[in-house]
Amino acid sequence: MRKLLFILLIAICFASRAMAYDFSAVCSSGQTLYYTITSNEEPYTVQIVSENSSSPYYTTNPTGNLVFPESVEYNGIIYSVTSVGNYAFSGCSGLSTVTIPTSITYFGYEAFVDCSGLYSVYYEGDIAAWCGIEFYTRESNPLSKASDLYFNNELLVDIVIPSGVTKIGDCAFSGARDVASLSIPSSVTSIGDESFYACSGLQTITVESGNAYYDSRENCNALINTSTNRLMQASANAFIPNSVEIIGKDAFMYTGPTTLVIPNSVTTIETYAFYGCKATSISLGTGIASIGQYAFVFSQWYQNQPDGILYLDDWCVEYKGTLDAAITIQEGTKHIASSAFKFNSDIVEVTLPSTLEDIGEYSFYNSNNITTINILASTPPTLQGYTSTPQNFSASVFSSATVWTPCPTAAVYRSTNRWRNFANIRNEQTSQYNIAVQTEDVNKGDVSGAGSFTCDTEVTLTATPNDGYRFLAWDDGNEDNPRTVVVAGDRTYVASFKAVHTITATAGEHGSISPSGDVSVEDGDSQTFTMTTDYGYRIASILIDGVDVSGQVYNGIYTFTNVTANHTIYVDFEEIPVYTITATVSGNGTITPTGDVNIFEGENQSYTIAPSNGNRLVSVVVDDSYDVTEQLVDGVYTFVNVTADHTIVATFEEIPYYTISVSAGSHGTISPSTDVSIIEGGSQTFTFSADACYEIGDVRVDDVTIRLDENNSYTFTNLTANHTVEATFDILTYTISVTASEHGSVTHNDEVGDAIVNCSDSQSFTIEADDSCRLVRVMVDGVNVTNQLVNGVYTFSNVTADHTIDVVFEEIPLYTISVSTNNDEFGSVTGSGTYMEGTDVTITATPSYDYHFVSWDDNNTDNPRTFTATSDGVYVATFARNQHTITALSADQSNGSVTGGGTYDVGEEVVLTAIPNAGYRFLSWNDDNTDNPRTIVVDGDSTFIASFRALYTISVIANNDEGGLVSGSGIYDEGAEVVITATPNVGYCFIEWNDASTDTLRTITVTSDSTFVADFSATAYRTVDTTVTSYVTIDDHTFYAGGMFSYVKPSELGCDTIVNLNLRILDEPKSCDISPNPAKSMISISSEDYISSVEIYSTTGKLVLQKQINANRAEVNVEWLVPGVYFVRLFGESGILPVVQRFIKE
Repeated sequence: MRKLLFILLIAICFASRAMAYDFSAVCSSGQTLYYTITSNEEPYTVQIVSENSSSPYYTTNPTGNLVFPESVEYNGIIYSVTSVGNYAFSGCSGLSTVTIPTSITYFGYEAFVDCSGLYSVYYEGDIAAWCGIEFYTRESNPLSKASDLYFNNELLVDIVIPSGVTKIGDCAFSGARDVASLSIPSSVTSIGDESFYACSGLQTITVESGNAYYDSRENCNALINTSTNRLMQASANAFIPNSVEIIGKDAFMYTGPTTLVIPNSVTTIETYAFYGCKATSISLGTGIASIGQYAFVFSQWYQNQPDGILYLDDWCVEYKGTLDAAITIQEGTKHIASSAFKFNSDIVEVTLPSTLEDIGEYSFYNSNNITTINILASTPPTLQGYTSTPQNFSASVFSSATVWTPCPTAAVYRSTNRWRNFANIRNEQTSQYNIAVQTEDVNKGDVSGAGSFTCDTEVTLTATPNDGYRFLAWDDGNEDNPRTVVVAGDRTYVASFKAVHTITATAGEHGSISPSGDVSVEDGDSQTFTMTTDYGYRIASILIDGVDVSGQVYNGIYTFTNVTANHTIYVDFEEIPVYTITATVSGNGTITPTGDVNIFEGENQSYTIAPSNGNRLVSVVVDDSYDVTEQLVDGVYTFVNVTADHTIVATFEEIPYYTISVSAGSHGTISPSTDVSIIEGGSQTFTFSADACYEIGDVRVDDVTIRLDENNSYTFTNLTANHTVEATFDILTYTISVTASEHGSVTHNDEVGDAIVNCSDSQSFTIEADDSCRLVRVMVDGVNVTNQLVNGVYTFSNVTADHTIDVVFEEIPLYTISVSTNNDEFGSVTGSGTYMEGTDVTITATPSYDYHFVSWDDNNTDNPRTFTATSDGVYVATFARNQHTITALSADQSNGSVTGGGTYDVGEEVVLTAIPNAGYRFLSWNDDNTDNPRTIVVDGDSTFIASFRALYTISVIANNDEGGLVSGSGIYDEGAEVVITATPNVGYCFIEWNDASTDTLRTITVTSDSTFVADFSATAYRTVDTTVTSYVTIDDHTFYAGGMFSYVKPSELGCDTIVNLNLRILDEPKSCDISPNPAKSMISISSEDYISSVEIYSTTGKLVLQKQINANRAEVNVEWLVPGVYFVRLFGESGILPVVQRFIKE
C-alpha cells in the first residue's frame, strides 16, 4: 500500500552539532525520520538522512519496527523518497525490522552499520526490483545485519532470480544466511561485488544454460564468471572444477564441503576466500601464484591445526596462536601468502628458506619488532605488491632491520626492485672462502695475496713481472696492479705478462719525430711515428735500421707493425725553394691578394677578381701572354703547383645607363611612377593600376599601343637605348535591368525601363501598386528585398556591378467570416461578414444566464477574439452550464481516504464516501455530519473533510492454555480503557504479565496494538535473602550453616513453589571431625565435647537421620544415603549450642 505522510515540521536548534536535514516527519511506524531534498524540480525527490551530520547521529536513536514511506509532503510539494544517506541509521541497535518501499533505489555508505538488533527486512517490491537497488557498501544493506528478507511478507528461503533480470547489484543479498539455494537465469549479465556475501546456508547454486557471462560448470554448485574463470560464490556442496583460475574474495566464507581440492588451474586465491570455510582438509594445486590475506583464517582446517606456522603444500599461509621471537620458515616453502604474519609484534628475527620464490603483500606488515631477516635464497624472492612503496614489511623494518643474504648476493638484493627499499642488506659473515693467485707462466713473473677470508673482506693482489716483461692483466680482464678484490666466494685469480721491445727514434735539424728517443713496444704490437718539419723545410730522407724508406711515408707518418725485435728510425730535412707572383689591376676593380706574393715550390695560389660598382671585367692576363678570363670560377683564378715566378693583370671598364620616361593619366597609376635609369642590359617592369570604378584604357610604349600581361604589367628587357611609357584610364558603367508585372509600375528618374549607372553611384526605383491591388514581392538579383523598401522606394547604393530588379503586383482578395454557436439558447455571437485580406476582424461570444463561454471550436478561449483575415473562416462558440468544485479530503491520509470529489454541474447530486484504512474507523465530516456515504446537492464550491479514529487490537492470551483463563481481547478505539483478567486453573499459579505486571485484574488505556501474555506455571519461584544469629527454620526446613539453598514448597490447590534461600549465619557453630570425608558407607564422628545426639540434614534442610550417641565419638552408617552434600548437627549438654559440619556422600 502506498503511504503518503502529511508531516508536522519540527524546528530544532542545536548548540554544537549541525543539522544534516532539510525537514523531518513522523512516519507511519511512529519514528521521526529526517530528509534532505535531492531535487527541487519534477520529479521531486528526497533522501532519508540522520538527524545529525556526525556521531552521535541522533539525539534519540530510532527503535522498533521501522517503515520507510514511499513519499512525503513538505511545503505543499509531494516528494518521492528515493534513497537512504550515508550513516543514516548508524548505531541504531534498537531497530528490529525495516520495511522498504520500491521507490528507494539507493542506500549510502554504512547506512546500517552497528544496527545489531535488526532481524528482518521487508521489501514491498519483488526480487527483480531488489536486484536493482544500489548499496554503497555491505553495511549499507540492512539485510547484512538482519539475515531474514521478506518480499510482500513472504520469507525468502530460496534465491530465484527472475528471467529478464540483467544485473544483480553490489551486496544485494549480503547477509542472507538462511537461504538454501541460488538460481541465476540466462538473462543476467552483471553480478556485483559481495552480492551473496556470507550466504552460508546455500546448499545448491545453479545457472541457467545459455548464460554467456556466468555458469555453474560440471554441476559444481558454485557461481563462476565465464570470461575470467573466477569462482565468485560457493555453496556447502560445492567443488572447484579444473578450469577455474581464480577463487574470489569471500567465495567459501562460512560454507563449503569438508574436503577441498584446489586444482592446478587455479592461480589466484583472493582475500578471505576460505575465511571460516567448513573444510577440514584442503589441498593446493601447483599453479597457485598468489594467496590473499586471511584466505584460510578460521576455516575448519585452520581451527584443527596446532598453534604455530601453518603450511599448505609449498605455501606458508598463516600462523596460529603465539610465535617465538625467532621464527624459521621451513625448507621447501616456495611462497608466503599475503598478510601471513601481519600485526605480529612477537617476531624479532625471521629466517627464510633457500627455496622461497615470493613473499605476498603485507606478509609481515605491522610486525614492527623485526630487526633481523636471514634469507637463504641466492635469487631474491619476489616481493609482491602493487604499490610504489612495498608493503610486505613495515616501513620501520625496511629502514632499520638487517637483511643477511647468501654470499655474495647482497648487491643483487640491493639492486632488485622492492628489495632495494631495505636500508641495510649485507652478505652473511660466518663462512670462510679461499682466494688463490697464480701466473700463466712462472718465467714471466710472480703473484702474491692468496688466503682464506670471510665474505666482503677486501684482499690486495700483486703481480711482479720479470726483466723484459711487464704485467698485462688478470684473467678477468682487470689491469690494476696491485688490485683490491672483495671476497664473494671461492676464487682463483691468474696474472698474465708480456714481452717488451725498444725502438730508438732520432731526427736531424729543421724538424722533429714523435715520439722520440727509446720507445717501448710490446711484442706483436704496432708503433706509429709522426715527422714534423720546420717552416720552409721538407723531409729529405727516412732511415729504418739504416735503410731509406722515404717512399713508404705518407703525410709524415710511418708505422712499425707486429714488432718482434728492437729497431731504429732516423729522419733528415732540407729547405724548400720560394717563387714570386705579381698581381696588378687596370681600371675600376680589385684583385686579391695584390702586389708580390711569395709561394713555396709545389704550392697553389688563388686570386679573387671583382669589378667596382658600375664597372665590368674586360680580361685577365697571366705572364703578359695568356688570357685566362674564361678559366675564372666564380671570379677566382688559381695557380696550381707553382714551380716558377708569374704575373697576373686584371682589366675593367665602366658600364653605360639608359632612361625610361613615365607618364600616367588621371584616375590610375603606373609603378614605378617616375623616370627610371637602368644599366645597359638590365630589365625594368612597370605595373598599371586603375582607381576604384575605373579601368585601364590605352597603354603606349614609345608611342605605340601595347597589350599588358595577366598581371597588368609590362617589362623592358636587355636595355640598350632610352624609352617612354604612358597610360590613360576610363570610368566603369553598369546596367540595372527592370521588369514589372501588371497592376503596378516601377520608375526611375520619372522614367521606365532599364537604368545605366556610373560605378559607385546610387539609383532609386519607385514602386507603386494600382488601386485595390498590392505589391507581392520585389526581387533583386533573384533575392527577395520586399521588406527593404522605404516608402515604396528601393535604392541600389554604390553600384559596382550589373543588377536586375523584378517586381510583382496582384489584386487584394476578399474573405467571408461566419460566426455561430453550438446552441443558440446557451448564448449569442457577433462578427460575421466579408473582409479584405489583412483586415483585423473581431468576433464576440456572449453567454446566456447561468452559462459560460468555454471556447471556440478551434480550442481558442479568447473572448472577444481578434485576428487578421487571411482566408474564409467559420468560428463556432461553445457554451456550457456553470460548474462548481466539490473537494473531498481526509484529515490524515495515513488514517483513510475519501472519494467523490470533483467538478459538477449546479444542482447535480454527488455521493461522498469515507474509506478508513486498516486499523481505523470513520468518525465524522468537518460539518459534524456522520453519514457515510452521504449525498449532497451542488450549489457552489464546497470542501468536505473526513475524520477517522484509530482502532487497535488488544490481544490477551495465556502462555499455557492448561494453566488458566484470560479475558479482555478485542478491537477498541484509541484512548479506550479496557479491563483484562488472568485466572489460574487448579494446580497453577499466575506469575505475571509479559510487561512484568502481577495484577490478575488490571485496567489499560488503548494507545496501540498490544498483546498481553499471562504467565501461568505449575511451579512458582520465591527468593529469600536473610541473615540470622545461629540457625533458621523456614517452611518446616531447618538450616544451621550459611550458604545458598533451594527446596520445594508443595501446594494442594495452587502451584508448587521453589524457594531459593541465600542464608548468612552470624555465629557459625563449632566444627567437629568427620572421617572419611567424602565417605561411601561409614563415617566416624568425634568431638572434644560430649555428644548427646546426631542429626543429618540434606542441603534443602530436610532431616534424613537422627541417632542418640551419649559419648565423644560415634560410628554412623550412611551407605543408604543418596550421593550429595549433607550437614551433620551434633547436640551436647544442655545449654551448649549445637555443632554443625558438612560432609560429602559419594
